[in-house]
Amino acid sequence: VDTFMFEGHDTTAAGLGWTIWCLATHPKMQERAYREVIEELGENRDGDIGREDMGKLVYLDRCIKEALRIYPPVPFVSRQLKRDFHLGDYSLPENSQVSISPFVVHRNESIYPNPLEYVPYRFLPEKEAKRNAYDYIPFSAGPRNCIGQKFAQFEEKIILAWLIRSFRFSSNKPFEARRFATEAILRPIDGIIVNVERR
Repeated sequence: VDTFMFEGHDTTAAGLGWTIWCLATHPKMQERAYREVIEELGENRDGDIGREDMGKLVYLDRCIKEALRIYPPVPFVSRQLKRDFHLGDYSLPENSQVSISPFVVHRNESIYPNPLEYVPYRFLPEKEAKRNAYDYIPFSAGPRNCIGQKFAQFEEKIILAWLIRSFRFSSNKPFEARRFATEAILRPIDGIIVNVERR
């Protein structure tokens, strides 16, 4: 139950916040996401946004993925080895704790050139097809990945589509100015402060 409450709430809120920050500091990309939402879902702010609409919002999906790449809500994942493990000259005994950092993996220049730049086009289908399945792991990966991954992605996309359709976000600070703390959740040190204007 703790896992569902913690991971299902804090991580989604963090992902939403980071995506809003990325879009607020990249107005042309935000405008493109807005145009996609209007073209696919219409301008009615009170109109429903449902599951069937989610597949239509491909650019918004790329914007979310890129925000989660730069700012993965869970900056590290730990696992316990069930058996001895050998890799090259290294050996780890059974029951060892092993940690991997999506934060570090996602900032690897050999995988993502200019990794600190916000570039949603990194997630075009042809670019994703060239990457290893473990090059993008904001929800971990493999048989023990986040069981709420699909729900979290669905939830973020619906909320962001509604927000973008209704509001314009901007920031007086440059994208690079964001400072964060690496705790259980990757959090902005001084919050995510943006200007909000009704469309």
